[in-house]
Amino acid sequence: MLTDVVVTVADLLDEFGPIPASRLRQFPAAGSATVDDVVDIEEYENRLYELINGVLVEKTTDAYESYLAAMIIRHLGNYCAEKDIGVTHSSDGMIQLFPDEVRIPDASVIKWDQVPAGGLRAHPAPEISPNLAVKSSANRTRERKWNASSANTSRRTLSWFGTCILALKP
Repeated sequence: MLTDVVVTVADLLDEFGPIPASRLRQFPAAGSATVDDVVDIEEYENRLYELINGVLVEKTTDAYESYLAAMIIRHLGNYCAEKDIGVTHSSDGMIQLFPDEVRIPDASVIKWDQVPAGGLRAHPAPEISPNLAVKSSANRTRERKWNASSANTSRRTLSWFGTCILALKP
C-alpha cells in the first residue's frame, strides 16, 4: 500500500516521480493492486506492469535501454553458462520480491540455489530475489523514490536495491 495518503493523480505522480500519467494504471485503484492483477494483465492484455506499493506502473523501455539490456544480458548469459552458476532474465521477466511487490528488471541473474522448486515456470512472477538486477534508467530521481518507498517494506527489497541494482544512465 502507499505510504502517504494519495488523493489525486498529482499526488500519485509526486509519489513516483516525473513519469507520464499514462503509465499509472487506474484499475484496480491505486494502492489496491495485487500480484494476481499483474499476472492477469500480462496474460490477457500482453502488457507488463510493475507492482509498487499496490500501484501498477507500466514497464516501458526505449530503443537505447533495450540495446543496453541486450548487451548486458548477452555477457551475463555467456558468463552464467560458462560457469554454470544460474540463469539470466530479460526485461519481460517478472520477479515477485515478496507477496505484494513485482519488479521487472532489464536484466537479472538468478543463481541455481535461488531458482524456486518447480523451476521458473511454476509461476509467471516467481517469488525470488535475484543475485544481480540491472535496471537502466535515465530518471534517477524516480528510481531513488521507488527504492526508498520499497526499502521501508522489506529487508529483501533492501537487498534488491541496496546491493543488487546497477543503474545505467544513457
